[in-house]
Amino acid sequence: MHFYVRRNPRDEGLGTDVPDVPGRLLARHGARVLKRTDPMCEVTGPAPTATGYRTDVLRLPVDADRDAIDRVLAGINLRLVGPSNGHPRPVARLEALDPARPATVDAWFALWHLRQAAAAEPAPELARTVQAPDPVTLEHLLFLGLDPAPWDSHGIDPAPWDSHGLFGRDSYLRSARGGPVPVSVGLRPPTPRQLVPGGGFDRRPVVAVLDTGISPHEWFGATDRDAGFPPGGFIRVLKEVQDAITASSRAAGTAARVIEDHWDADVPANPLTGELDRHTGHGTFIAGIIRQVAPDAEVGVARVMAGDGVAYESDVLAALERLVEQVRAAQAPGGDPADMVDVLSISIGYYCETLDDEAETTEFARLLHTLSDLGVLVVAAAGNDATTRPFFPAALATIPPVGGGQPVISVGALNPNGTKAFFSNQAPWVHAWATGAAVVSTFPTMRGSTGPANAIRELDRESLDPDDFSSGFAMWHGTSFAGPHAAAVLANRLVEHAESDPGRLRMGLVSQEAMRERARLAVDACTACDPAS
Repeated sequence: MHFYVRRNPRDEGLGTDVPDVPGRLLARHGARVLKRTDPMCEVTGPAPTATGYRTDVLRLPVDADRDAIDRVLAGINLRLVGPSNGHPRPVARLEALDPARPATVDAWFALWHLRQAAAAEPAPELARTVQAPDPVTLEHLLFLGLDPAPWDSHGIDPAPWDSHGLFGRDSYLRSARGGPVPVSVGLRPPTPRQLVPGGGFDRRPVVAVLDTGISPHEWFGATDRDAGFPPGGFIRVLKEVQDAITASSRAAGTAARVIEDHWDADVPANPLTGELDRHTGHGTFIAGIIRQVAPDAEVGVARVMAGDGVAYESDVLAALERLVEQVRAAQAPGGDPADMVDVLSISIGYYCETLDDEAETTEFARLLHTLSDLGVLVVAAAGNDATTRPFFPAALATIPPVGGGQPVISVGALNPNGTKAFFSNQAPWVHAWATGAAVVSTFPTMRGSTGPANAIRELDRESLDPDDFSSGFAMWHGTSFAGPHAAAVLANRLVEHAESDPGRLRMGLVSQEAMRERARLAVDACTACDPAS
């Protein structure tokens, strides 16, 4: 398995296009794709780049001038309702001002009118609300991977491969179903070492994972949901973070879904056919990678998305806001070092619709850089679209935190032989690479409705059943898995440096100074592993 960080990456450009998001997935979330060919752009002008967004909400600055916004929106028969509570930035719903008159309830349409008004009118209060550095924005969808059907109806050809095997025409496709493939594993989970009170290894490093949640698994010390995970085990539920996600999800005002708890749900994408969601088990798979690479660590889990692989920007920001509070509380006088998080692993992201990326990502930059400055290592997957187009939050790797913490570590995917995977994004903002193709890890023990292609029941013979995961293990691909691999390696390096200088850097010391020094040394150690340096 491979992982290395490159301090001064070469300019390694590939394509610049990115696949579209399919209509049926967007409809589930009350969302749509904005792209150059969108009919909406006949009115608003060409959109620079494609992105997925929720159509009926806008994200507002905390101090937004609502009266100024509503005056402009009234001209197109729209108004804001809300905003909802529970978000780092308020999320306000759009609706028709006069239901008896026609109205285009679309966030991009509304945002375009706000920007036009701010540019044309001498209205400082509107300009402060609409323009950088803290503007009104769309509510982006963050995603893991893209369902291929129906590609043609959106007029954009996808890359000829897919990290999850969903549209593969080459060796990345492993089954007719696509996605994770069931495998059988005869290995036992690595045994973690005992803590050493008074030594460098007096606290386990915690890798926080914001993903699809976690399922019971024998590797994690839990076999059913009623019993939960044992205290002091490998899995730790980030309860306060999960509560913040749930509050944000409920306040979002959508019927698409509410994230209620931390469990990786096995709800079928279509209850009538029993087909599993494409990304069900994603968080459980990530936890197994960390267990293999860093058995001495703990994984702190919170579920921020459903099994379709889509998360709302407001939910993710709410989780990050609460994570910042938790880290600060652990570092405060009288704080509990057991509440500390050492590494954050994020495998989701989005592409901005404008060229002004910095303004569009203000909140992500603020929260992730705050975590970095507190001493938390932030690791983000680079994306699976074989593009140089900035994928956020991974693309924040080019912006150093103002407080001196480590920059975001953006991770592309390597093949098992150490070469770069065809599906991985690759650009100057991709600063690290780790194994992300043909990865084997833990998976929820579930069965979908898709059967084997061939079967002779009287002889008890059949071909591979593509969604029978009774074995509890699977093989999968994606930068989604390169990121946690890198996070696990960094967790190991944190422990190594803590043990080398226990008086100054033992894991139980969670001050900002100790955390930042361990983080710096961990990244430096991995930088030295770069075969290209």
